[in-house]
Amino acid sequence: MNERETHMLKLRDEGQTYKEIGEAFDVSYSRARQIVARAERYRRTTKKDGLFEGLDSKLSLALKAAGYKNKEEIHKGMLSDAIAIDANTKKGTIYGVGPKSIIAIREWLSIDKEEPEVKVRPYK
Repeated sequence: MNERETHMLKLRDEGQTYKEIGEAFDVSYSRARQIVARAERYRRTTKKDGLFEGLDSKLSLALKAAGYKNKEEIHKGMLSDAIAIDANTKKGTIYGVGPKSIIAIREWLSIDKEEPEVKVRPYK
């Protein structure tokens, strides 16, 4: 969430109307509602358990379902190409983990932020 969204959400939590928030940020009440809704969605979907804090909840669930228990295991999975993009299918090797998720994981792990490399896996 950026500073604007955070501030708008704080104002809404304090009981201000969308109209008041919109006037404070020079946007329509409709746009203020959209921004606050997006911020609320972000706040709701961000994991609070600390294990995968900072990752989207769907991505966290996909990694947990794949058996990853901590940041170190995910880092090893990234380095060993266990978490990668298949060249044939253009999909992730883990269900629910696609190219955008690979980028998010790299940013979360502070690995290079370039596009995910497509790995060619042998046909089984």
